[in-house]
Amino acid sequence: MQAAALEAVGQSPAPLQMMIRKITSGDSTNIEAQAARHYWPLDDTMSPVSIALTKLATSLGQSFETGKLSLSLPRPPDALTLSSLGA
Repeated sequence: MQAAALEAVGQSPAPLQMMIRKITSGDSTNIEAQAARHYWPLDDTMSPVSIALTKLATSLGQSFETGKLSLSLPRPPDALTLSSLGA
């Protein structure tokens, strides 16, 4: 799901997907923590969700100022991603 969130806000999910493939039972190499740092930056200010919300808020303000509706909405996840979430 995190890879899909990155892709939805225009960031490459490839580094995260490569890390996911390396996670083993017990995670003795600490790959899961590395993946978390990639998805959630250390300063906690720019998660993929906050990026998407910032883009939406900016586009909403620009739409209001110009009088032309043009919202920057994240792309919805594909069917495969949705099915993996049980949706």
